[in-house]
Amino acid sequence: MKLLFVVSSFGVGGAEKHTFDLAEKLASRGHSCKIVSLRSATFSALDEGAIPNVPLGYCNAKRFLDFGAVTSLANHISEYTPDVVVCVNQHAVMYAHLASLREMVSRVATIFHTTKLLTKKDYFLNRLFKFFFYRSDLLVFVCDFQARYWKERRLSARRVEVVHNGVDTERFSPDTSAARAKIRLAHGIAESDFVIGITAAFRPEKNHSFLLRALQQLRAAGVAAKLLLVGDGPLRGVLEAEAASLGVRDHVVFAGAQADVRPYISAFDVFALVSFTEAFSLAALEAMAMGIPAVLSDVGGAREMVVDGETGFIFQTNDMKQFIATMNVLRERDAARAMGMAAHRFVNARFTHKAMVDRYEQLFGALVPQGRC
Repeated sequence: MKLLFVVSSFGVGGAEKHTFDLAEKLASRGHSCKIVSLRSATFSALDEGAIPNVPLGYCNAKRFLDFGAVTSLANHISEYTPDVVVCVNQHAVMYAHLASLREMVSRVATIFHTTKLLTKKDYFLNRLFKFFFYRSDLLVFVCDFQARYWKERRLSARRVEVVHNGVDTERFSPDTSAARAKIRLAHGIAESDFVIGITAAFRPEKNHSFLLRALQQLRAAGVAAKLLLVGDGPLRGVLEAEAASLGVRDHVVFAGAQADVRPYISAFDVFALVSFTEAFSLAALEAMAMGIPAVLSDVGGAREMVVDGETGFIFQTNDMKQFIATMNVLRERDAARAMGMAAHRFVNARFTHKAMVDRYEQLFGALVPQGRC
């Protein structure tokens, strides 16, 4: 089958990474895949040609709704003639349905990665987005929590399914190399240091500031704690200044965006995701698959991913006392190691990349007329 994926941009984010991985795996199974970005050709996480056998396209949208970009997407659809247009999040599904007014689209599937549309004041646009979702042939949520959340808010489509995000457990596996020691040495981290790590863009919802304040409290209590922050984004300068003002700048490593995060994850003792909002974090799954215990704020599908007290911990968002308590448990290396291996087994049993791709292949295939798959 021929699949045209539409994303808002080729930026840094879980939805984009999920799209790249899914398209690559489906292409490796003999399907024809193309990915089109609504925005310009600027890359921040992906080099052109980095996805074998998956061509890329651009619509060069300059604003929220750019009718020139709608026409460009219609042209991509006309030239590529996909069996299914796979939209990633709300902007893509809006553009796809508007493009279909000019160029007939056979089937539209939407993969939705969030519990946010727009702010409450954007009432009209929220209604418009819901209309476009409703017109989709398939709507996929990435966790059960998200499906329940949107069902209560009457966001639906002709068919609704849940496909949990999955991770490549062959690539993300417990580290047996010298990567941990190498990364720690390179960044001045002693083996005895307690490293709290995260792989995430520096955006407000990721709540990195909370981790800086937690680090200050742990250091004040005599814990040899360090933060290893992998990623980049608009808040980096703000966070560096905050770390300095809290007196912990020497204990925070800003590692920047990394093409391969695995060596850095191996250097973590704990993976901490303290976001205000998430759906089903790929970054957390990757760390857990590598045998790192995860501590997640109680948002989105966190409780589907982490068995509290067994494969990691769940805490109430911004509850510093509860968060520090989990860190004190995980400072004990034996406890952390046992919990990390439990996390590894849990991900391997429930959230593999293969199971995820199998399910998407089945769902997309069901949209294609017989004889065209």
